[in-house]
Amino acid sequence: MTTKYYIVDTNVPATASSSDPSQRNCREQCIVELEAFFNGSRVLVIDDQWHVLGEYARNLKRGGLDEQFLRWVLQNRQNPKRCCLIYLASDPAWSFKDFPKDKRLAKFDRADRKKVLDTYGVRILFICNRA
Repeated sequence: MTTKYYIVDTNVPATASSSDPSQRNCREQCIVELEAFFNGSRVLVIDDQWHVLGEYARNLKRGGLDEQFLRWVLQNRQNPKRCCLIYLASDPAWSFKDFPKDKRLAKFDRADRKKVLDTYGVRILFICNRA
Protein backbone atom coordinates (compact mmCIF):
# COMPACT_ATOMS: atom_id res chain seq x y z
CA MET A 1 0.00 0.00 0.00
CA THR A 2 1.35 3.44 -0.96
CA THR A 3 1.68 5.98 1.83
CA LYS A 4 -0.40 9.08 1.24
CA TYR A 5 1.10 12.39 2.34
CA TYR A 6 -1.04 15.49 2.86
CA ILE A 7 -0.83 19.02 4.18
CA VAL A 8 -4.03 20.00 5.97
CA ASP A 9 -5.31 23.54 5.61
CA THR A 10 -6.39 25.11 8.89
CA ASN A 11 -9.93 25.41 7.53
CA VAL A 12 -10.37 21.61 7.51
CA PRO A 13 -10.26 21.05 11.29
CA ALA A 14 -12.02 24.40 11.85
CA THR A 15 -14.88 23.36 9.55
CA ALA A 16 -15.02 19.90 11.17
CA SER A 17 -15.84 21.69 14.43
CA SER A 18 -18.35 24.10 12.94
CA SER A 19 -21.89 24.12 14.28
CA ASP A 20 -23.18 26.14 11.32
CA PRO A 21 -26.10 24.15 9.80
CA SER A 22 -25.28 25.47 6.31
CA GLN A 23 -21.88 23.72 6.51
CA ARG A 24 -23.25 20.30 7.48
CA ASN A 25 -22.17 18.44 4.31
CA CYS A 26 -18.76 20.08 4.26
CA ARG A 27 -18.31 19.45 7.99
CA GLU A 28 -18.99 15.74 7.45
CA GLN A 29 -16.43 15.59 4.63
CA CYS A 30 -13.83 17.33 6.83
CA ILE A 31 -14.46 14.87 9.66
CA VAL A 32 -13.89 11.94 7.29
CA GLU A 33 -10.64 13.50 6.09
CA LEU A 34 -9.35 14.08 9.64
CA GLU A 35 -10.27 10.53 10.67
CA ALA A 36 -7.95 9.26 7.92
CA PHE A 37 -5.05 10.83 9.83
CA PHE A 38 -6.28 9.63 13.22
CA ASN A 39 -6.57 6.02 12.00
CA GLY A 40 -3.16 6.06 10.29
CA SER A 41 -4.21 5.76 6.64
CA ARG A 42 -2.65 9.16 5.86
CA VAL A 43 0.58 10.88 6.88
CA LEU A 44 0.51 14.58 7.72
CA VAL A 45 3.24 16.75 6.19
CA ILE A 46 4.48 19.51 8.50
CA ASP A 47 7.63 21.55 8.55
CA ASP A 48 10.35 21.35 11.18
CA GLN A 49 10.27 25.11 11.82
CA TRP A 50 6.64 25.22 12.97
CA HIS A 51 5.25 27.34 10.12
CA VAL A 52 2.32 24.94 9.77
CA LEU A 53 2.01 24.06 13.46
CA GLY A 54 2.18 27.73 14.42
CA GLU A 55 -0.71 28.48 12.08
CA TYR A 56 -2.72 25.64 13.61
CA ALA A 57 -1.97 26.85 17.14
CA ARG A 58 -2.91 30.46 16.33
CA ASN A 59 -6.12 29.72 14.47
CA LEU A 60 -7.74 26.55 15.79
CA LYS A 61 -10.25 26.95 18.58
CA ARG A 62 -10.38 24.89 21.73
CA GLY A 63 -13.06 22.38 22.59
CA GLY A 64 -13.83 20.59 19.33
CA LEU A 65 -12.36 18.48 16.56
CA ASP A 66 -9.99 21.32 15.75
CA GLU A 67 -8.46 21.01 19.22
CA GLN A 68 -8.40 17.23 18.90
CA PHE A 69 -6.55 17.55 15.58
CA LEU A 70 -4.02 20.00 17.03
CA ARG A 71 -3.43 17.70 20.01
CA TRP A 72 -2.99 14.74 17.64
CA VAL A 73 -0.41 16.68 15.59
CA LEU A 74 1.53 17.71 18.70
CA GLN A 75 1.54 14.14 20.01
CA ASN A 76 2.52 12.58 16.67
CA ARG A 77 4.81 15.16 15.04
CA GLN A 78 7.93 13.04 15.71
CA ASN A 79 6.30 9.77 14.62
CA PRO A 80 7.26 9.11 10.96
CA LYS A 81 4.29 6.76 10.58
CA ARG A 82 1.97 9.69 11.33
CA CYS A 83 3.86 12.86 10.35
CA CYS A 84 6.49 13.71 7.77
CA LEU A 85 8.74 16.58 8.84
CA ILE A 86 10.17 18.68 6.01
CA TYR A 87 12.47 21.68 5.86
CA LEU A 88 11.08 24.83 4.23
CA ALA A 89 13.86 27.09 3.00
CA SER A 90 12.91 30.77 3.05
CA ASP A 91 12.89 32.98 -0.02
CA PRO A 92 12.37 36.74 0.41
CA ALA A 93 10.47 37.15 -2.86
CA TRP A 94 8.32 34.01 -2.80
CA SER A 95 8.20 33.18 0.94
CA PHE A 96 9.58 29.66 0.40
CA LYS A 97 12.11 28.35 -2.13
CA ASP A 98 9.96 25.32 -2.94
CA PHE A 99 6.97 27.49 -3.86
CA PRO A 100 6.52 27.37 -7.67
CA LYS A 101 8.10 30.39 -9.40
CA ASP A 102 5.09 31.07 -11.57
CA LYS A 103 3.99 34.65 -12.26
CA ARG A 104 0.35 33.50 -12.13
CA LEU A 105 0.90 32.66 -8.44
CA ALA A 106 2.43 36.03 -7.52
CA LYS A 107 -0.75 37.09 -5.70
CA PHE A 108 -1.25 33.71 -4.01
CA ASP A 109 -1.82 34.26 -0.29
CA ARG A 110 1.64 34.41 1.31
CA ALA A 111 0.34 32.69 4.45
CA ASP A 112 -0.71 29.66 2.39
CA ARG A 113 2.44 29.34 0.28
CA LYS A 114 3.88 26.75 2.64
CA LYS A 115 1.13 24.40 1.47
CA VAL A 116 2.09 24.44 -2.22
CA LEU A 117 5.38 22.61 -2.51
CA ASP A 118 6.67 21.49 -5.90
CA THR A 119 9.67 19.64 -4.50
CA TYR A 120 7.61 17.29 -2.37
CA GLY A 121 4.87 16.59 -4.90
CA VAL A 122 2.21 17.78 -2.49
CA ARG A 123 -1.15 18.27 -4.16
CA ILE A 124 -4.14 20.28 -3.05
CA LEU A 125 -7.23 18.25 -2.22
CA PHE A 126 -10.42 20.32 -2.37
CA ILE A 127 -12.78 18.90 0.21
CA CYS A 128 -15.78 21.19 -0.10
CA ASN A 129 -17.02 22.63 -3.34
CA ARG A 130 -17.32 26.39 -3.50
CA ALA A 131 -20.12 28.14 -5.34
